[in-house]
Amino acid sequence: AAAREELARWAGRYRAARLAPVPLVGAMLAWLETNAPRGDAPVVLLWGDPGPHNVLVAGGRISALLDWELAHLGHPLDDLGAAVWACGASLDPEPVVAAYEEATGAPVDRGALRWFECLACVSRSVMLLEGIRAYAEGRTARPAIAGLGLQMPADWLARAARVAGWPQAPGREAPAPAPRPPDGLRPSVAEVARGVGRFLTEEVLGGLDDRALRQGVKVAAALLETVAVRSGIESAVQDERARAERALLEELAEGGLWAPGLEEAAERVEREESFAAWRPRVRRHLLDDLALTRALLDPLQRLYRPPG
Repeated sequence: AAAREELARWAGRYRAARLAPVPLVGAMLAWLETNAPRGDAPVVLLWGDPGPHNVLVAGGRISALLDWELAHLGHPLDDLGAAVWACGASLDPEPVVAAYEEATGAPVDRGALRWFECLACVSRSVMLLEGIRAYAEGRTARPAIAGLGLQMPADWLARAARVAGWPQAPGREAPAPAPRPPDGLRPSVAEVARGVGRFLTEEVLGGLDDRALRQGVKVAAALLETVAVRSGIESAVQDERARAERALLEELAEGGLWAPGLEEAAERVEREESFAAWRPRVRRHLLDDLALTRALLDPLQRLYRPPG
């Protein structure tokens, strides 16, 4: 019950934060609702945001635990799932789980742990959607909010689907931009974005000593390169997405599932056993669309995940 209550809280934050529906988030929330862990577990006080990003270390030992604004009562594995999430691609989570098992004297339910890792992926994506709303509404101008808000939810939602056992979509390349007609004023939107990005990188960055400001300029340059990539193909991509979504909704309607939009359809497919046969088809569509989104974010991916 505590796990379900925490999930409902994040679902409410998602509804309040989103600027537009993100169907994969809605579908993952519905999957989490349907697959919530069952059985007895003590309700405990949880840190809420455990991981190497929220500790201080002195003399080789942890000296302080930071950031308790997500503290709440809940299932004991909630914090462990979030700690596994926090390991990301840079740390092996198995020693963390093994140490937890040693300290508690009992094996960890790996199925429940995967559920809480999935919840952490989704809840952190919702937090960044809140940041995106603040950025879009002009309450912050920090490039990192826009950069992280585009890149990280795409990665975390792909990870959530993988942890949930959904079939993975192959990677995609960004479509080639349509050739520009020879007439019209230049530089184009893409050329301006790339030029300003080069100016920031080549002329501004070297003259900055402030570390935070340097990082902000790097992110701004990557965002401009992302704009350049998307500007020439955004219309074609949106047309492709609209056609694919329309075809899927028509298929579902013929199968007896009518919904006003993709998110509502995906939620019903995850929640209602009568539509379980449609889950592979809908999940494949959502993950194909996510793969396309990630292809369009290549400059940001190179910034946040440099080679090697």
